[in-house]
Amino acid sequence: MLRRAFSVLSDLIASVAGLTFPQHCIFCGELAGTLVCDACADKLTPVQQPICPRCGKPLKTGVARSECLHCSGHKWYVDIARALFVYEGQGREALHQFKYGRRRGLARFFGRELARGAGDLNRLGALFNWEFGEEPELAVPLPLHWWKSFLRQFNQSELMLKFYAPALGLPVSTGVLARGRNTRSQVGLTEPQRFANVRNAFRVPSRARKRVSGKRILLLDDLVTTGATLNAAARALKRAGARKVYALSFFTATLK
Repeated sequence: MLRRAFSVLSDLIASVAGLTFPQHCIFCGELAGTLVCDACADKLTPVQQPICPRCGKPLKTGVARSECLHCSGHKWYVDIARALFVYEGQGREALHQFKYGRRRGLARFFGRELARGAGDLNRLGALFNWEFGEEPELAVPLPLHWWKSFLRQFNQSELMLKFYAPALGLPVSTGVLARGRNTRSQVGLTEPQRFANVRNAFRVPSRARKRVSGKRILLLDDLVTTGATLNAAARALKRAGARKVYALSFFTATLK
């Protein structure tokens, strides 16, 4: 309750500040209400074909039939994953300022670009290529552990989804998935270490199981690197009875 009240107050202060002090693009200095102007936003690198049909990562050559070599080395609970942009250049800098520089105002930029690039369920269908009648019914942001959320004062995936949800047109739930362990940062870990680090890190609270059971869920995150975190979250949702888990990320790191 206290965190939500703080979030509402922070958004109000940011809105008033934006009216009083015009905001400028973090890259070129031009006026930009979302802190990134259109010209600089156009410099983001979109994910392009060929991609892995399962994890959505760009492939260097050819097209994987059902999954890439990266996917074949793990048991996947995410049914289909897709990302909009490659994590590099100005995109990397924007996300870094958002998460670690605590530039909350950038949430509007990320939400706007999600609406432009992913759109509603019909446009998402072209991105995910899901079967008719298999569209997601609920959108869920990837949660942070309460301590990390307290230190940062916001969850970047939750804020992004807040500004994307009106265009997406799906009900959003922030309480059906919880991060039960405060795992160490994934930065600097090898791929096997990443998967081990987040194993059993997520859970669906008992009070939320009815909202998950039998549902097709769209899980939203800011960045997918190896997919370990999204996969651990999807595992918790599947164990709680979710029928399908689709994962949408703003950025993806490329395969090495």
